[in-house]
Amino acid sequence: MPTKTADCRLECRGEKKKAQNAQEASADVEASANVVEYAGKASVALSASDHSSWLSSLAAANWNTDTGATSHMTPHRHWFASYSPHIIPVRLTNDTIIYTAGMGSVMFELVLGESKAPVVVLHNVLHVPQLGSNLLSVYHLTKTKGY
Repeated sequence: MPTKTADCRLECRGEKKKAQNAQEASADVEASANVVEYAGKASVALSASDHSSWLSSLAAANWNTDTGATSHMTPHRHWFASYSPHIIPVRLTNDTIIYTAGMGSVMFELVLGESKAPVVVLHNVLHVPQLGSNLLSVYHLTKTKGY
């Protein structure tokens, strides 16, 4: 009956250790994929499944007013009436950096109680796919629009 040499045993142990490390790393990635980072009223959706379930919720259509945002931002590419690629970094309040994919104009209808207001067009809205909510920049409205 053949016996394993010391070199073979070391090599087999090394392969087992690599497989164990890969399995542990896979479990860590799976666990961290469900984490959502919060930055003020903004959150970053890190998981595709979290993002798709979030998009299906009613809250996905709401705009959160944010005094810390310098521009209006949304993760919804299909909302843009006009769009051009535009990649710039966006710093969240926890110093995480995410990137825009584009910029353009978004049209939406305000609902005030039971009545609907005229269509509003927001220009220079940043498309930030990783963003977990829509941000309406109070800074942008007050400094550039005079509201």
